[in-house]
Amino acid sequence: MSSTSCFTTSVAFAVIVSILLVDAGALDGPPPPNEHINIWVVAHTHDDTGWLKTVDHYYIEEVQWILDTVTRALLENPERKFSYVEMAFFYRWWNELDDDMKGKVLMLIRNGQLQLNLAGWCMSDEGAANYAAVITQMTEGALFAMQQLNNRSTVGWHVDPFGHSAVTPSLWADIGFNAFSLSRIDYRDLDMRKKNKTLEFVWRGSKSLGKSRDMFTHILDSHYSTPGELGYDGGLFVQNDPNLPTFELNIVQQGQNVVGMARNRLAWYRHNHLLVPFGHDFAHQNALKSYIQMDKIIEYINSNATLNATIRYGTLDDYARAVNALDLTWDVYDGDFFPYATGAQSYWTGYYTSRPQFKGYVRSRMAVLHVAETLYCLGSQLFNFDRQSAFDSIDVLRKAHSVSQHHDALTGTEKKAVTDDYTLMLTRGSIKAESVTTDILGRFLAGGNSPVQLTLNSSVLDVAKAGQKISTVVYNSLGWERQTYVEIPVNRTDLVVVDGDGHSIPQDILAIPSSQSGHNDTRLYFLASVPPLGYNTYTIQVGGSGHVHQAEQIYYYERDNPPAIENDFYRLNFSADTGRLSNIVNKQSGKHLSMDQNLAQYLSAAQDGEQASGAYVFRPAQGNRTAIGSSSKAKTSSKDITFIKPVSLPAVVIATVHGSNYNDTFSVSVHSLENSKMSLSVFRVDQNFWSQGVSADFWAVNPHTLPSGALAGILQVGSSPHTKCKTSQLTFSKLFSRTPRLLATVLSTEKNAEAYVVSSFNVSANGAFFNVCRGDDSSWSQDVGVNWLAFEDSIAFSNEIIHGSYVVTGGSRNKTRQVAISLKMPFVQNNPCILASVSSSSRTFTVSSMQQNTWNPNEFYVTLANVDATGWQKDISIDWMVFSRWTYESPVTDKPLMLHAAVGKYVSVLRQDFRAGYAQVFRVFGGTGGGGSFPDLQYVEMEFQLGPIDKGGEVVSRFSTALDTNGVWYADDSGLEMQRRVYNVGQTERVSGNYYPMVAAAYLQDEKSLERMTVLSDRSHGCSSLMNGQLEVMLHRSPLLTPGIMIARQDKDT
Repeated sequence: MSSTSCFTTSVAFAVIVSILLVDAGALDGPPPPNEHINIWVVAHTHDDTGWLKTVDHYYIEEVQWILDTVTRALLENPERKFSYVEMAFFYRWWNELDDDMKGKVLMLIRNGQLQLNLAGWCMSDEGAANYAAVITQMTEGALFAMQQLNNRSTVGWHVDPFGHSAVTPSLWADIGFNAFSLSRIDYRDLDMRKKNKTLEFVWRGSKSLGKSRDMFTHILDSHYSTPGELGYDGGLFVQNDPNLPTFELNIVQQGQNVVGMARNRLAWYRHNHLLVPFGHDFAHQNALKSYIQMDKIIEYINSNATLNATIRYGTLDDYARAVNALDLTWDVYDGDFFPYATGAQSYWTGYYTSRPQFKGYVRSRMAVLHVAETLYCLGSQLFNFDRQSAFDSIDVLRKAHSVSQHHDALTGTEKKAVTDDYTLMLTRGSIKAESVTTDILGRFLAGGNSPVQLTLNSSVLDVAKAGQKISTVVYNSLGWERQTYVEIPVNRTDLVVVDGDGHSIPQDILAIPSSQSGHNDTRLYFLASVPPLGYNTYTIQVGGSGHVHQAEQIYYYERDNPPAIENDFYRLNFSADTGRLSNIVNKQSGKHLSMDQNLAQYLSAAQDGEQASGAYVFRPAQGNRTAIGSSSKAKTSSKDITFIKPVSLPAVVIATVHGSNYNDTFSVSVHSLENSKMSLSVFRVDQNFWSQGVSADFWAVNPHTLPSGALAGILQVGSSPHTKCKTSQLTFSKLFSRTPRLLATVLSTEKNAEAYVVSSFNVSANGAFFNVCRGDDSSWSQDVGVNWLAFEDSIAFSNEIIHGSYVVTGGSRNKTRQVAISLKMPFVQNNPCILASVSSSSRTFTVSSMQQNTWNPNEFYVTLANVDATGWQKDISIDWMVFSRWTYESPVTDKPLMLHAAVGKYVSVLRQDFRAGYAQVFRVFGGTGGGGSFPDLQYVEMEFQLGPIDKGGEVVSRFSTALDTNGVWYADDSGLEMQRRVYNVGQTERVSGNYYPMVAAAYLQDEKSLERMTVLSDRSHGCSSLMNGQLEVMLHRSPLLTPGIMIARQDKDT
C-alpha cells in the first residue's frame, strides 16, 4: 500500500489464508528415555516499547545494541537464528543503517535467520485494548515490514500480555498466521495443562465465526525466559577447553543438564519436539557472547550419540511446521485466559482500570485518528493537495497511538514519566492529524477552493462580540446517519444555534455548580443530525436570547417528592432518603427496573506479609488475619494490630495461629483490645524459636450482634500466683438446647509476656470449665480472662462460615499430633481463616492450624499439642470454624447526597456530590414531548468526576438491580464480541478473582424475563458481578504499593 493510499486497517490482511494445524492421528505419552528428541532453541528478546523507561531511553540505552550485535552474530554463522517482534524499535534502527547493512539484514530475513515474529508496532495488550486499535498497530508494523523488508510474518508471538483474549487468535487467523505462542495464563490452568498434555491446542476464538478463525496455539510451559540450564544469555559459560586448568571443564555436565531438562519438559507434550526460549527482557545486548556459548553446547549434544537428541536454532515457525508434520489431532478450546493469576492472592485484574485518565485519552485519540483517516480517503478522491505531507502528518498519530497499545502502556502499569511521554507523543500526533482534518473539511466547505480556516478551540465563543456568528461544523465518521447532542463548554448564556437554513433547532444552555471549582459549569447543548460520512454546518449566534436553565440545589430532606429527570425514553427516579438512583422507567414499554446505583470504594491491600494491591494486581484489603512472621531470638512474638474497620465494643476476640509447620504448635493471647486496635502475643509451645512466617487468624465480634443460638463473653480468671494453671467455671446466660461448640482465647493485660494456653472441658448446655496455663510453666500474678464464643451446631452465621467438631482418638505417645479435617460442603477457597479450640478432660491442649490442603481445598490441617509435653490416652475434641477473610470497603460517604439538577426543555442534568473528589453526573437528551423520538438518544449518560481519590482507594460504580441473573453477566472481549462471565466460587480471591476486562460494554440479563441493563464505556475498566443482579465497574484506583517495581501512585489522576 503506497503512502498516498487510503487507510484500510480492517482489510489489510483480508486476502491472506490462515494455515491451521488440525485433524490428524494421535501420539500419546512422553517420549521414552531411549527415544530421540528434538530441541528447538528460539533466540529472542522481549523489548518493551516503554515501561520503566521511555521508548526513546530503551532504544538508546538497550535496544540498538541488541539489534547491532545480533546482526553481527547472525552474519558470522548461517546456522544461528533470531526472532524479533517490535517494529517500533526495528523501524528506528533500520532508518539508521547504511545501504550496505540494510542489504545484509534483508539477506538474513530472506534466508530465515532473522524472523519477524508478529511484526506489530508493539506487543499489544489483550485486556484493555480495543480490537480496532490492535488492528491499527498490527497494520502499522506490517506495512513497514512488507514495504521496507519485503516480509510478512507467519506467526504470532504474544508472550507477555497479562492474560489472553479470545479475539486475539481470531485476529491472528485473519492476518494469516500459522501459529500463535503465548505465556501468561492462570498458574492452576498451566499446571493442569502440563498434567493433561494440553499446552498445545486449536483455539477457536470466535464463537460466531466458528472454525474459520481457528488457530494452532502453543503455551510456553515455563515463561518466555531462558531456562537455567541454557542461561548463556546470562551468567552461564561453557568450558570445553582442557588447556584452561583453572576453569574446570563443564561441557559434559551442561550437555546432560540440557537434555535432562528437555526430557523432563517433554513429559508435558504429546510429541518429541520441544520449543525452548533463549532470551528475556532486553536480552542479547552482547549477542556474540551468548551465541558462542550456545554454539558450543549445540555442537556437543549433536555430536554425542549417547544423548540421543538433536538441538538446533529455530523459530516458532520452524517449530510449528515440525509439529504440523506429525499429523496430530488437537483439542479445540473456545474460551479465553482471563483472569490471569500467578498465585492464590495475585490476580492481575487491577490493570484493567489502572491510570483511567490515560486510558480515556488513548481511546479518544483513536476517534481523532479515525476521523483524519476517513477524511483523508474522501478528500484524496476529490481535491488536489499534498497527499504525502498529509499522510505523514496522520502517521505521526498512528505511530503514537500504536505504541500506546503496548501491554505496559495502555494498561497503566508503566512509570509516571513513561505515561507522560506517551501522552506527549499522542498530543503531538493529534495536532498533526487534526491539521489534516480541518484542512480537508475546510476544502469541503469551500467547494474545493482555498480551504476555509477551521479551529478546534471552542474558546472563540468566550471572546466573541454580540452580533457575531460562529459557524460550527459537525462531522460524522460513521457509515450511518447520526442524531446526537453536541456539548460545548461556554462561559456565557447569550447564544442561539440555528441550522444551515437558519431554522432554530433543539438546544439548551445549562448551568450547574462545578464539583471541583465551585463555579458554575455552563454548557451549550444542541441537536445535530449528520449524514453518514458527512457533515452539517450550524451557526451559533452571539447576543441572542438562549434558553438558560440554572441548576436547582436539592437536599433529600427538602423535597416531599423524590427528584427525577427524564426524556422521551426514560425516567430516572432518585431516592428522597439517600439521593441515589432508585429506579429507571422505560417509558415506551412501561417497565420499571429497580436499581440502587452507588459509588463504593475498596480499601487497597497493603504489604503485610501478603500480596499487596498494585498497578497490575487488584487485591482489596482483607481482615481477620495478621502476619506475625518468624522469631529467631525469642520464643514469644507480639504484634500490634490496627483494625481495617473499627469493631463495636464490647467485643470478644477469638484467635488461632495459622500457617505453622508440621509438629510446630503455637498458642496466642489477646491484650489491649480497643475499638480500633489490639495486640496479640504468639508463643511456641515447646519454648523454641521459629523460622517460618506464621500468622494469626482472629474474629472480633460484639456479642450483641450474634444471631440467636450463639453467645459470647469474657470470663474473668484472675491470677495464679502459685501454680502454672488455673481452672475456672463458666455458666451461660441462657441454656442451650444441647451441648454447644466452644471456641476460646486468653485475654491478658500483660503485653510481650509468655502467651497463655486455654482449653475447655465438661462442656454442657449450661456451661463449661476452662483450664488456663502459662506457656513457660511459671505462675502469674496479673489478672487474665478467657474470651469465649459458644454456638449451637445447627446455627448458620452466614453462607461463608462453616463450623464443626472433630474427635481426635486417644492413645497418642507423642505430645504433638496433626489431623486433617474435611468439610462436608464446598467452600470458597479464599485461603480462609481457621479458628479452633480443644475440649478435653482436665488436661490443657493448644491447637494451631495450617492452610488448606493444596490438592483438596475442602480439607485443612490442625496441629494440637499437650502443654504437659506428654502423650495422652483419652479422646479429645476440636471445635473449629472456617470462614473467608472479609473484604473491606471504606465509605465514599455515609451521608445523604447533595444533588444539583438543571432541567432544560431538551436536556436535563443531575449531579450527585458524595464529597470532595467524588461526584457523578447523569444526563438525558431529547426532553419530553419536544425533543423528537430519535433512536440515537435512547440512553442515559453518566459522567464520573473523580480525583484526587483517597490513598489506597479503589473506586467502583455499583449497580444493584432486581434482575435475576444467577451469578451470570456479560462483558465484551476487546470491543468485538461479548463473553459470558460466571461468578466463580472457587477463586482463591473472591472479589479480584472474579474481575474481568470490560473494554467497551457489559450487561446484566434476567434469566427468565430476558430484561437487560447494559453499560457502555468510553475507556476500559474492570467489572464483576459479586451478587445476584449486581454489576460493578471499577472506575479509579490508588493502590498503596506496587511490589517489585515502584509505579507512581495514581490518586491524583482525575
